Formats: sequence, structure tokens, C-alpha cells
Amino acid sequence: MNTFIPFYPGITIRQALESTGLVRFGPGGFITSIGGIQVGLLSNVNVRVFYNGRIIPQTLLGAPAQPGSTIGLELYYSNLPLPTPF
Repeated sequence: MNTFIPFYPGITIRQALESTGLVRFGPGGFITSIGGIQVGLLSNVNVRVFYNGRIIPQTLLGAPAQPGSTIGLELYYSNLPLPTPF
């Protein structure tokens, strides 16, 4: 699925993702769900963020986006065991 977001000066990668309505973020600023699919530490599904074809860490989501840039998200299954609650 492709969603096009209009560029404006100062928009960050995170703001562009939020404006799609498909990506949700937690209090720490990391992606927690995409299209209703939970990702991250409490799930066996993880996400890779691509900016202009390159993988970037989620710590860079606050960086300004450039005009004409592309952002992609790739979900992948991780078979690592989930953390056990204490």
C-alpha cells in the first residue's frame, strides 16, 4: 500500500508516518503498531524503517524529511521468545 503525504518545511519522518493514520508510536517515540499490527518488544513482529531506500534506526525518526523522499516500513517475523513477565 502506498500513501502520499504532502511535503512542508520542517516535517519529520515521524510526522510523515503519523499523518498516514496507519502508524502508532509509544511514549518513547518508537513504533508500536502499523495498520493495527503490534510490533516491537511485546510482539514477535518487528519493523525495519527505510528512508530513501536505506535502513535507518528508529532513533532517527525525528530527523527532517526532504522533498521527494520515500519512507518504507517492512514487517518481519521474529521467532525469538517473548519476554516472560516477572
